Amino acid sequence: MAEVAFDRPGIALQRLLPLRRV
Repeated sequence: MAEVAFDRPGIALQRLLPLRRV
């Protein structure tokens, strides 16, 4: 998951907070 976090910081947040904006 760290790889994706470096590629897209936004995805890292979604991984920690499973789609909470919707």
